Amino acid sequence: MPRGTLGGADTAVWQKDKGNEEVIDEQSLSIKIPFEEEIIMIKLFAGEKGEGKTRKLIALANDHLNVTDGHIVFIDDDRRNIHEIHRNIRLVDTSEYPLLNYREFISFIHGMLSQNSDISEIFIDSLSGIIKELDNSDTSALMTNLESVSKSNDVDFFITLNCNPAELPENVKKHMV
Repeated sequence: MPRGTLGGADTAVWQKDKGNEEVIDEQSLSIKIPFEEEIIMIKLFAGEKGEGKTRKLIALANDHLNVTDGHIVFIDDDRRNIHEIHRNIRLVDTSEYPLLNYREFISFIHGMLSQNSDISEIFIDSLSGIIKELDNSDTSALMTNLESVSKSNDVDFFITLNCNPAELPENVKKHMV
């Protein structure tokens, strides 16, 4: 349970516990203050090739540029959409960084976040084109890892995946839009 101390004349201890923050002062009086849980945000656009997922993802990234306070990164397996993505969005072409499996991809994401803590949204186009070896169990493990990254770094993920959505594992389907 995370603990910290407040400054000032009356020292108090903060404790987070199941949906509440509790302030305990020196006289053992406590007050329950609700706090907002950390939100995990992963939106998955899954479907067969040619259904317009990339076009929707680019439009969403360009729209979010007007409402986000942080930086936006757009990860793609090539540079074919460079003229459609707004110039203030960082385009990362993964053809320059061959990623063989989901573990390497997660390390790639961690590397980006370690260099820029202002990243608030990451758009990933054609996940199956970026990661060379990606089956359903890998996709499931990847989503579990991205949930952790989203929570710990306060980053939202928007992902396209070329596949049959009916065949995806349940922990992946819950992120589908």
